[in-house]
Amino acid sequence: MGLWYDKFCDEWSLSWQELDKGKWINRAATIDEGKNSDIEVGNSDLIEDYFIRQRDLAMALGGQIFVFKTQDRFITGLGNPHPIENGFSWHFTLGTPYIPASSVKGVLRSWAETLGGIDSTKINLLFDSESDREHSAGAVIFFDAIPLSPVKLNEDIMTPHYNDYYRKKDNSPPADWYSPIPIPFLTVAEGQRFAFVIAPRKKIEVDIHDLGDWLICALEDFGLGAKTSSGYGRFEYDELATMKILEDLEKQRQEILNKQMSPIRREMEDDDYTDENKFMEAMTKKWLPKLKDPDMSLEDKYEIAMYLKEWYQIFRKEAWQQPKGKNVEKVKLIKSYFHNE
Repeated sequence: MGLWYDKFCDEWSLSWQELDKGKWINRAATIDEGKNSDIEVGNSDLIEDYFIRQRDLAMALGGQIFVFKTQDRFITGLGNPHPIENGFSWHFTLGTPYIPASSVKGVLRSWAETLGGIDSTKINLLFDSESDREHSAGAVIFFDAIPLSPVKLNEDIMTPHYNDYYRKKDNSPPADWYSPIPIPFLTVAEGQRFAFVIAPRKKIEVDIHDLGDWLICALEDFGLGAKTSSGYGRFEYDELATMKILEDLEKQRQEILNKQMSPIRREMEDDDYTDENKFMEAMTKKWLPKLKDPDMSLEDKYEIAMYLKEWYQIFRKEAWQQPKGKNVEKVKLIKSYFHNE
């Protein structure tokens, strides 16, 4: 779609003097098959694959993901050169609208400097120094903000009234007798979700959650893209969509761990291994008796003892080193499988 929009503007007249801008924009914003329905640009599978790679990289760096939804129409790349006078920014591989990382970084820095009340030293640390004498990378990595699904587009129109004045034609004044000239342009529709991803650079301490709060304020107060003074480009934080992504990540992590776990460890996890009080009950009634079970293999008994030892050292270290009361017999039984204890 982006390649078609940028490189194949075929609405010129035969004399190459006139261009039907409205028809061109309408073809971009609607399915050109006689249907009057909004088009969604982008391939779901490609978008998902791209986002997963971006997400996994950010998570590996200790980053965070925030999902925002367009409150109204959003314009990206309006100043890009194009025959219809109003350009549009297309992601080069996804063929969807996107927000360059530099724009995300710029609006966040602007908000921090003007409304956030953030100390200039901290701003320079996070975003990089703007001094001519100092050049250093900021402590935060910003990623391009990409849509989470194919994007719906709309056609919009601006109507400048003083065309001759703007063109400085015959010293024409900005008078009210001129006829407005409709100029169509392409926009992202309301309700489209974009993923904003940030991460700290290696070996630099950054509170990513603070930056997330700043980002929420910046996108609600300033907006992104063109014509923000007219209400375009406002975003609202989509907490449910953000939490869904984080829950999916945790679910995938657990699935990986489960595949790596032995049946015994997996069963212990089901018995709330990481809950001190609940697992102590399971240990007493279920796992310690297994260490005495003559039908259980020595290999399995050793594995059980190893995990029980690990549990004691994490949750009840003193009871493992100097057992008292009921713990005496429990610890003694576990230690009997380790000759050097």
